Amino acid sequence: MCGLYGFIDTKNKKVNKAALIRGLAVAAQVRGTHATGIAYVTPAGEIAVQKAAKAAKDFKFSLPKNVKAVMGHTRHTTQGTEKRNHNNHPFINADGTFALAHNGILVNDKELKISENLPQTEIETDSYVAVQLLDKYGFDLKKMAELVSGMFTFTILDKDGNLHIVKNDSPFYLIEMGGLYVYGSTKEIVQAGLQAAGLKQKFKEIPVKQGDILTITATGKMRHDSFVPNESAWARWAYERYTSDSNVLLDWYGLTEDEIQLLYDNYDEDYVQYLIDHDEVEKALFELLREEYRWMKRELNWYDRIYGRDLLYTN
Repeated sequence: MCGLYGFIDTKNKKVNKAALIRGLAVAAQVRGTHATGIAYVTPAGEIAVQKAAKAAKDFKFSLPKNVKAVMGHTRHTTQGTEKRNHNNHPFINADGTFALAHNGILVNDKELKISENLPQTEIETDSYVAVQLLDKYGFDLKKMAELVSGMFTFTILDKDGNLHIVKNDSPFYLIEMGGLYVYGSTKEIVQAGLQAAGLKQKFKEIPVKQGDILTITATGKMRHDSFVPNESAWARWAYERYTSDSNVLLDWYGLTEDEIQLLYDNYDEDYVQYLIDHDEVEKALFELLREEYRWMKRELNWYDRIYGRDLLYTN
């Protein structure tokens, strides 16, 4: 579970972009506090990356004047320690023509390194295989998206200032207000960023669904493409992890099958394993059950206002 956030300004709007990106990042740290990073295009037309093994609230953001686009990431480490900064997002490709950030987990990265004869690298994360595939296939986003398997949404910023979004099943939310596009992994992240920057104008939500490839150019044009998710490796991996993790949850923690399903409905497979490894399962389950109760109470209070009935304590 990681966080994506950022913006692309296609109309040179007068916006406090430093406040916007910091507001987005701090809100996104709910999805990861192990590392924070941003990528942008410098006035000289080069991709620059700033990243560190720090939570967003402790990260020092430094943007050039009149920056047009910033792509950000907050990391929850699953593969490759964040203490080695080259493992943190965003990643720059071999010739510096783009940077990539990823939310999710790829399960066939080791297979792809062999089958695609990808070069060895010091970067230990599963995400970097997407960068290598784009390099190998001439920035063919569709080809890359159909080769990798797992949970993912990728954001890619190229040196021409174009933002590319490749969405599978990891969450993503995008809005547009007068040529300013703002995105985050969730609606709440985007709302926090807008509030931090004092942006109160009306905006339009832009739907991005599973299988979409969306490009927003530096001049504000939008290009759409699509891909067919490669589910084979993901399904096999998820089944193996689910059955093994479920046995641990049943035998060690004594959870019911409904409680186990609640964890898997709310967290990705890798985060459930993290909870098991760090003895955080019962705490996480308590939080989920508490949120479900609050949601139920809100729904029933709404029902009561509409129909004049109190169902919460009705047998």
